[in-house]
Amino acid sequence: MKNVICRLSKIILIYVILFTVVFIASRHFLSILGFEYRRWVFYGLEIILISGIIVGIAQMIIKIKRSKLKKVCAVLLAVSIVIITPIVIFAHAFGYQPLYVVTKHNYKMDAYIRQSHHVTDISYYDYINLFIRGKNRRLQERYWGRVDNPFDNSNEIISLTWFDDNGKAIQE
Repeated sequence: MKNVICRLSKIILIYVILFTVVFIASRHFLSILGFEYRRWVFYGLEIILISGIIVGIAQMIIKIKRSKLKKVCAVLLAVSIVIITPIVIFAHAFGYQPLYVVTKHNYKMDAYIRQSHHVTDISYYDYINLFIRGKNRRLQERYWGRVDNPFDNSNEIISLTWFDDNGKAIQE
C-alpha cells in the first residue's frame, strides 16, 4: 500500500484532479453561503488546469516504454496543443468582460460590463475581497450603444434597476 501511495504521489495528473475537486467543493460551499469566485479566479484556474494536464500527459508519455507508442502519443499531444490553444485564446478574446471595482451609491461593488452593438449593460455585485464577490446582482445599468468609459458621468442611462437579496428586481 505504501508503495502505491509513493507511486501515485509522483503523478502530476493526480494533483490536478485533487486541485479540481477541492476547487469545485469550495465553489459549492461559497454558493451555499451566497458568494462566488470573481471572474479572474476562473482564468487563473484555467491556466493551472491546462498547464497541469499538459505536463501530466507529457509525464505519462515519458513513462511509456515502447518507443513507437511514445512517439505517436507525443505527436498527438503536440497536435492537440496546437489545435486547442488558438481556440481557447480566441474564445477568451471575444468573450472577455471587463471587471472593475467601483464605489456606487456608497457601496463598494464589482462591475461587470457586457457590450453589444446597441446597448451596454453593467451588472454590479457586492465586493467581498480580492477573490470573492456576492452571488446576487445588486444593480444593473443600461446605456444606449457602446460606451467607452461607462463610469464617467457624460453617458445617459436608459435604465437603472436595483435587486434585493434574492436577485428580484425591486426598483426601476
